[in-house]
Amino acid sequence: MRNRSRVRAAVVTLGILAILTPAACSVSIEGDPAPDPVPETVDLTTPPAPADLGLDVDDDATVVLESDPPVEATVLLPGASFTMPTATLTVSVTDGVVVDPVLGDTGQLDLGAVEEAFRGVLADLAQPASVADEFVTAATTADADQVTSPWVNLVFGDTAVGIRAEYDPRSTHGRVIYSVTWD
Repeated sequence: MRNRSRVRAAVVTLGILAILTPAACSVSIEGDPAPDPVPETVDLTTPPAPADLGLDVDDDATVVLESDPPVEATVLLPGASFTMPTATLTVSVTDGVVVDPVLGDTGQLDLGAVEEAFRGVLADLAQPASVADEFVTAATTADADQVTSPWVNLVFGDTAVGIRAEYDPRSTHGRVIYSVTWD
C-alpha cells in the first residue's frame, strides 16, 4: 500500500514537472553555459548523491540535465535495468541530498520512435508488450486528443519506477517518461 501511494505521488509530481520543465530548461545563448548532458548510465539502485549524477550542487536546487540529440541512457535499478533515449533528466536536491522523484524523458519523438522506446523499456523490464500494443492502436487512430498509456508501475526492493508513453496527434509527436522513487 505504501509503495502505491509513493508511486501515485511520483506520478502527480511528474505531471506537474512535465508541465513546468520546458519553462525551467536553460538554453545556451551567446556564451551562457549549456546545460549538463544526461549521463549514459544513471544508477538509481539507491538514492544517489548529487556527485553520482555528475551534479555540483550542495544545497537546494532542481537540475535539468539535457542532451540533444537524446542519449541512450541505461537506468540501473535494484536487480533490473532499462535503456532508452533520454533527452532530459530532472533531479531535485534538498540539503545536498537527491530527493525523489528522479524524472527522465525521451523528449519529443515521432510515433515510431516513441513506440520503439516504449517497447524497449517494457522488454528490458520483462513486462508484456500488450501495454505498448494498446497505446500504439489508440495513438494511430487518435485525431485530436492526447493519448497516454496507463502507468506501468513496478517495485524493485525499496525502489519504485513508473513508465508511461504519451502521443499528441496534433503535433504528431510524443514521448516516453519515467519516474523513480525510494522508500
